Amino acid sequence: MININMKKMLFGFVFGVGLAMVNGQTSCVPNSLKTTGCTAQSIIDALLEIDENCTVFDNQVDILNEACEKIKANIDDQRTYNLATGRNPRLRPLIRDEEELSIFFMGGGDLNLKRDNENDKLQNIARKINQVYTQFAQDERIAYPRTVQFHQDDTYTDTDPDLVYPNCAHNVLMCCFSSDRQANDDNGNCAEPYDENCVDADPADNTDICYADHSRLPIADRVAAGLSIFKDEEEGDTHCHGMVWSDDIYEDQARYAGNNLFYISMYDHLYTRGYVENIPGAPMCGCLEYMPTVSRSDCTEMDVTETFVLTFDSGELVNGRRISLDIEFNACNGGAANNDLESEIATYYDGVFPDELRKYITGPTNNDQTKSNCQAAIDTARAA
Repeated sequence: MININMKKMLFGFVFGVGLAMVNGQTSCVPNSLKTTGCTAQSIIDALLEIDENCTVFDNQVDILNEACEKIKANIDDQRTYNLATGRNPRLRPLIRDEEELSIFFMGGGDLNLKRDNENDKLQNIARKINQVYTQFAQDERIAYPRTVQFHQDDTYTDTDPDLVYPNCAHNVLMCCFSSDRQANDDNGNCAEPYDENCVDADPADNTDICYADHSRLPIADRVAAGLSIFKDEEEGDTHCHGMVWSDDIYEDQARYAGNNLFYISMYDHLYTRGYVENIPGAPMCGCLEYMPTVSRSDCTEMDVTETFVLTFDSGELVNGRRISLDIEFNACNGGAANNDLESEIATYYDGVFPDELRKYITGPTNNDQTKSNCQAAIDTARAA
C-alpha cells in the first residue's frame, strides 16, 4: 500500500511517499539518493543505476511527480531572487518596486530612456544587471513578474511574488525593441559621437512590424482600441526576441521563465546591446497576445541542469534539497529554423505552427521584407 505523509515544518514540508518494494522490502532504496532533476523518471533512473532489479510500481509515478513538485515549490519559496523585492542578502532589488518594473517592461523609465553618452554610460546605469546575471541568473531562480504584461488575468495579484509562474494564454512571451542606446558593442547603429549618432539610433533589424492592436493591452499606452499600422517598414529597424514554455509550470522552461525573461530583456538586449523602448501601441515585453503583430522573432531557450539529494526513510521519500543548478541560455534550435520563435512554438504543437497564432506572427521565418506576410495580416485586421 502506498502511504503519503505530509508534515508541515517551520520552513516547508516533509513528504512521505511509499517507494518500490522489492520482494516485499525496500532494500533497493537508499537513505539518500542523488538525482539529476526531481521527477518520478529521474528517481527511477537513479535507482536503476544502483540496482537494475529495483522496480517502481506504475501507480507510484504520479505520486512521486507530485512530491517532486512540492519539493520544487518549497525550494522556489526559499531560494528565489525577485527583481523588485530582492529578498536575498547577496544583492538588493534591481528595480525599486513592481510598479517601476512594470514601467520598464512597458518601455519607459530610466533604463529605457537614458541614452549612452560620454558622461553617463548606459552600462554603468545598468551595472546591477550584470551583477544579477553573474550572481543569480545562471544558478538561482529569478521570480517571474506579477505585472500585467505577463498574465492573461489577475490570478497572481495577491500571490507570493516568489511563487508566481508564467500565465500567458499561449505560453509564449516576446520583447520588441525600437531603439539602440549603446555605442561600441557591434549591435545596432548607435555610435560616437553620442550626441550626433545615438540620439535616434536603431537596433539591428530582425523583423517586420505589421501593426499594433491597442485593444490587446490598452494600459500600454492608454488607448482603448484601434490599430497602429506600419506599412513598408515605416517602423524603421526593429528587433524582436521571444521564448516558449509548456503547460507544466514545473517544467524547466516554465519554472525558470523569470530567468529567461531577465536574460532576454535586461542582460542580452539592454546591458549587452543597448536595445530599449517599445513599439507604439504595445508593451516592450509581454505575453504574445499583448504584443504587436510581426513577421518573425528570434528565440532563446534554457538548458537547465538541476541536481537534488532526496532523503528516504524505510523506502519513503521524506525530503529533498537542491545541491546545484546550472542554467545556460541558448538560441532555440527546434523545428525548421534555429533562433526562430515561430519554429520553436511549432515544436510544442507536433511540429505545426497553430493557425490561431498567425495573427501574432505572420511569417516567413527569414527577414526578407519583400516576402513578409504583413500586408495580408494588416488587411485582415482592418476588415475585422
